[in-house]
Amino acid sequence: MQKQLKQAYVIIISFIIFLGIMILPSYAGTASYTYDNGNRLICVDYDEGSKIEYIYDESGNRTVKNIIAVDTIPPVTTATPAGGTYNTAQTVTLTCNDGTGSGCNKIYYTTNGTTPTTSSPIYSAPIAIAVTTTLKYFAQDLAGNTENVQSQTYTITAGNSLQVALLKDEQNILAGVHLYLFSGAGSYLGQSKTTDTEGKAIFDVTPGTYKVRADYLGYQFWSNSTEVVTTANVDMMIPHHDVTITINSIYQGSSVPLADINVYLFTPAGSYLGLTQKTGINGQVAFALPDKDYKVRADYLAQQYLSSVFNSQNTAINIPLGDAEITVTQGSQNLNAVNVYVFTSGGSYLGLHDATDVSGKVTFRLPAGNYKFRADYLGSQYWSTEEIITADQLKPININTGGGLFTLTVFKGASAPLTGANCYVFTEAGSYIGLSGTTNSNGQTTFNLSNGSFKFRIDYLGYQHWTEVAAVPTITSLTKTILHQNATLTVQGSVAGNLELKHGIPVYLFTPAGSYLASSKTTDVNGQATFNLPERAYKVRADYLSRQFWSEEFTWVDKTIVIPEGIARVHVTMAGQDLQNVPVYVFTATGSYLNITGNTDASGNRDFRLPSGDYKFRADYQGNQYWATASISPDVINMVELSTGGSQFTLTVLKDVSDPLTGVNCYVFTEAGVYLGITGATDVSGQKTFNLADGNYKFRIDYLGYQFWTDVFTVPASLSGSLTIPHQDITITVEGIYPETQYLAGVNVYLFTTAGSYLGKTQATSSSGQVAFNLPDKSYKVRADYLGNQFWSNEFQSTNATVSIQRGIAQAIAKKTGNPMAGLKVYLFSAAGSYLGINATTNTEGKSEFILPNRSYKFRVDEGSTQHWSPVTTITEVQINAVEVNWD
Repeated sequence: MQKQLKQAYVIIISFIIFLGIMILPSYAGTASYTYDNGNRLICVDYDEGSKIEYIYDESGNRTVKNIIAVDTIPPVTTATPAGGTYNTAQTVTLTCNDGTGSGCNKIYYTTNGTTPTTSSPIYSAPIAIAVTTTLKYFAQDLAGNTENVQSQTYTITAGNSLQVALLKDEQNILAGVHLYLFSGAGSYLGQSKTTDTEGKAIFDVTPGTYKVRADYLGYQFWSNSTEVVTTANVDMMIPHHDVTITINSIYQGSSVPLADINVYLFTPAGSYLGLTQKTGINGQVAFALPDKDYKVRADYLAQQYLSSVFNSQNTAINIPLGDAEITVTQGSQNLNAVNVYVFTSGGSYLGLHDATDVSGKVTFRLPAGNYKFRADYLGSQYWSTEEIITADQLKPININTGGGLFTLTVFKGASAPLTGANCYVFTEAGSYIGLSGTTNSNGQTTFNLSNGSFKFRIDYLGYQHWTEVAAVPTITSLTKTILHQNATLTVQGSVAGNLELKHGIPVYLFTPAGSYLASSKTTDVNGQATFNLPERAYKVRADYLSRQFWSEEFTWVDKTIVIPEGIARVHVTMAGQDLQNVPVYVFTATGSYLNITGNTDASGNRDFRLPSGDYKFRADYQGNQYWATASISPDVINMVELSTGGSQFTLTVLKDVSDPLTGVNCYVFTEAGVYLGITGATDVSGQKTFNLADGNYKFRIDYLGYQFWTDVFTVPASLSGSLTIPHQDITITVEGIYPETQYLAGVNVYLFTTAGSYLGKTQATSSSGQVAFNLPDKSYKVRADYLGNQFWSNEFQSTNATVSIQRGIAQAIAKKTGNPMAGLKVYLFSAAGSYLGINATTNTEGKSEFILPNRSYKFRVDEGSTQHWSPVTTITEVQINAVEVNWD
């Protein structure tokens, strides 16, 4: 009991009597009551631990025997002076007051901003605060009651500072290093800083003597003591040297630098200093270090290699290597292109792998040590035992996967091999191992498998068919039968019960989910297509006139696809009149041609039997296309009116405003220039009327060797048009030259194009040797036919022209035995012997004269009934040409 009272610090009061009145403490909370056998109260126990005991005298009067009070109130600590802003250093006193409690025990505090605990410094003397500081503290009394943490902030604004510059040397600073402020006597003042990017840190201080400690790369570096009156600057230099670390691999005396190796910096005691670098291609890293002892560690392939301790000296770590030569085999056969992986002896993958060569080998050069190797082949993993790799030696290691050749046979039924089925190899657990094959004409495919348990999946017509598991090499062959049966699909159209078998229709095979199985047939003359299928669910799609028609799902049963159809009766008219023999084409609603066409009958109708749905119909008439869109309902005749519109169009062709061109041929073309096969000649009014559908047209008038085009006219917006071909009179003069110019009358003159096509127009010259043609403003030429010869003008356009005929004099001389013959008739002929209708009589000299063009002629002299001929003679112009006719 005494011990218990000491821990709780109890106060025992036997009797407190003042002026005959007993004064009792006041308590709050719940209580329990104890009574004696006489039902008298003898004790009250309060829940916080306090207690009152009572006694009774012989008269039954009750008095207090004992009062036990428990201390539950924490002490209160006061800081003097209180926190605030001061311009000088402060000395702070902490005072604890526990009132009537058990008494103060200890005060705990911190000056670095952290929350104090019972492990923090214990207050024993006033605290000197020279810089801005947050003081936190709490007290504990002897009863163990703990005060809440109190906080006071003292802001020292003396305006004084100590700036520290931390340097490697005169040119290089040290940033990010922790600095700590101490008094000149070596007491830590609770201030720490980290050097900035310029290697500097500034401490706010009051006048006094200070020194600074830099904690850097595992060591503590001190500045000299510095006295601060107002401000002071300290350059604190930690000399460095570049230390090069080289990491080499060593094999049989040959050294090879190792790149990409992590190198870590440690103190000699083994504390990591947070610095690491990765070696370059030369196997080196460089650390800039103070003149202190260090060591480094290189981590390579899960092993750690430590250097010796060095101070400002270059050092190297040499890693001894050996070769592991792995051979992967299947029985006695070396396996090519098998991936081999390198592991630690504990099974951690080292990130190294390579594939075997054609001899089944792969070599790894590794640090000396213990390893395991794994070959991954056909979905299985094959391990070596733990192997010891010795430096400078080659260790042969064999991994045998076992196994052999495995044959899988797939049948459709008894003795019916299934050809072209894709087969895949899986592990027993269902992992695909990357091996597949396609069955040949015998339904077989083979696989080269290692030891292990495998199963096979046959992917065929949308389904996966699995075999049982085969344990290789115990089992080396397996047979799987996938039973088949024929299913016949019939495709037919129906119009009000009138069925029509659809032959030549492609039918495609699908899974129930809609995946196409790359199998299709074309319906025969009975509208049927047959598929040989496994006992699985399928559906088919028939594609007809750009529409798709589906069957129900079926399994080993025949099905029929009925296509609901209607009759599309297309009625083609122009201006309300039926159009016969007009081609009509059928299109989908989106405009794709269905390769269906037909010409209208005498009533302008054309019937098409089509699946129900939306269509477009096009009639091609007079070079234009006329469209109609219709929805075809099943089982009925659907009238589709297709009007070309149209009306009568009158074309007038004129020479001028009031002079019509009669009998001129006019041709009708589309706007693009396609001839429509419609033509006609203008009447006496120069007009021609055409029946035209709605559309754009232009007209060509073929006249006097030229084509004259109208503008484009839109029917029915325009129902008439005209074309004026201006004319003018062109005078043609025919003249003969020599012995004087002479106008030649009665000469036929013919009109031609410049290319020489005769235009059907001719006139005979008047007495003045002229004719006149009324012509358009185009190029022409004329030909004058005179004395059996043709004489051409030059080309002319809207100008008069002259045909000048060069002439000479032909003097025909008739002689008989050398004597002139007078009074005889001389006749003129062409060189070919055609009489030209001209004759003359010889004079006394036997001569007769003809004025002729410069062409070839011959002459005949008639003596009685005897005819005497001259030779063919060419007349030279502008001279007399003598022609003798001699006979004996």
